[in-house]
Amino acid sequence: MIWDRKKIFYLLLAVFILALFLRLYQLDQESFWSDELSTLQYAQNLDNIDRGNPPLYYLFMNKWINLFGVSEFSMRLPSAILGASLVLLLYLVGKSLFNKKVALLSAFMCATSAIQIVYSQEARAYAMLSVLTLLCAYFFIRIIKTDKLYYYLFFILLTVLTIYLHFLGMALFIMFNILFIFFRKGHFRNWVCTQAIILGAIFPLLYSFLKVFVKLYQVDFKSIFSVLGIPLFVLDLLLLLSAIVLFLVMFYVIEKRKIIKIKFENSVSSLSVKIERNQKYFLIACLILGILFIGGYLFSLKYILTPYRMFLLRYALFMIPFVYLMVSFFLLKIKEKKYLAFFLIVILLLNSFSLCGYYSQPTKEEWREAANFIENNAKTNDVILFDAGYMVRNFDYYNKDAINNKNFSKILLLSSTDKEEMHTSFNSALSKLSSAQGSWLILSHNWRSEDFYKLQMDARYNLIQEKHYKDIDIYHYSGQQNQN
Repeated sequence: MIWDRKKIFYLLLAVFILALFLRLYQLDQESFWSDELSTLQYAQNLDNIDRGNPPLYYLFMNKWINLFGVSEFSMRLPSAILGASLVLLLYLVGKSLFNKKVALLSAFMCATSAIQIVYSQEARAYAMLSVLTLLCAYFFIRIIKTDKLYYYLFFILLTVLTIYLHFLGMALFIMFNILFIFFRKGHFRNWVCTQAIILGAIFPLLYSFLKVFVKLYQVDFKSIFSVLGIPLFVLDLLLLLSAIVLFLVMFYVIEKRKIIKIKFENSVSSLSVKIERNQKYFLIACLILGILFIGGYLFSLKYILTPYRMFLLRYALFMIPFVYLMVSFFLLKIKEKKYLAFFLIVILLLNSFSLCGYYSQPTKEEWREAANFIENNAKTNDVILFDAGYMVRNFDYYNKDAINNKNFSKILLLSSTDKEEMHTSFNSALSKLSSAQGSWLILSHNWRSEDFYKLQMDARYNLIQEKHYKDIDIYHYSGQQNQN
């Protein structure tokens, strides 16, 4: 087959159209889940911005919903478009590193991957993060190959945008600096200037990033400083200075080249794969991404019994396009065409089965269905208890009419691992429950309290009916307490 430009264009166009169709298909079928409604909350009220994430995505969504309104389709549309465009960018990066065949195959894998489609149908920042990551990677490759000024400028802009989009951009910042160790060709000064500009631009976020990191690992430095009688502003200053010092130490190590040295042979004998110079960039990138992935997982082991694991799948999404490139690169090294065809068919079937499962069953919290069920069955002046109190936001979004018509009383219970605190929270709600015709307990995101509140309700009231939706459990109780 002759890989001329015209054929490549039509093949890539077909893959892009397929990717766009798969991401737009049933885009608004499922209701918003809690994280998406957090996006809506922060995008509508920029004064109350999310302190756990940088502001760029919420600023973007604020402008977007002002133009296109609020609905499941409109809020998820940017992610769908960006997810489809990821296919084109992956082709561009694959072509720069390898060849057109590898680039097309990896683009096709990305287009039909269920993982990519799931997060391309969410009103969250992950699809945008994947796009910015690939753009940064492309301009990093151009910097290594050509050392032209305008590539540095694009790289600076995109890296800063990535970090202002999500704190995972800091991992990319570190990764590209490590990669530069292996590939600098006498333009070290240009690179240092580039990183200095990036650090200056993201300086307002450094303290927030370090606070989030400290919070994740529950290191209570503030208590330590208070006990020692040291002013807390000293801690803030030390956190900022430590980031700068670590950056400078890293570059000192890079310049001296005393720690890390990697030497590539021309081939890997066990696989008989010739590795060209430009492909080394990709292989080392995969190595570093793998180290980041494994390191993040190991750090998250302390949360293995809770849902607060730091390194969830969605946080690894920006790495996955590099996996498609790696798989495509090695598949196309297979000399026997029948084996290549076999592996391609297996990949296609796996993607097809995954997509059939994704489109045919709910994957997000069914708040629309849960709210409609309560609206149709609850009576005026019923009391609704929410285990995780912040879930009331999700219920209210899909129950605006019922709130006005039926005058529900809502009680936000305390979700905690401390049973004494939960007893206090439940006892304070009993006075309202005693005067209600009926009560409804909604359990969702109740990983802290588990079934504590349900057991309390079962012990005092008769369970009339229950209904279960994706990640939401609803229990309807009578208004009168049990005599025993």
